[in-house]
Amino acid sequence: MQEMTAMTFQKNPLKEAEPKPEPVDPPNEQPPAELPTDPIDRPNV
Repeated sequence: MQEMTAMTFQKNPLKEAEPKPEPVDPPNEQPPAELPTDPIDRPNV
């Protein structure tokens, strides 16, 4: 997952660097704290 973000930063540090790290960071750092809420919020959304 880190390699994909590194390639996006070098290719589009202004186009995909903002819309990608934002939606990929919050959901990646919250699952460990809200494991039972992630699977229930995802299918509902």
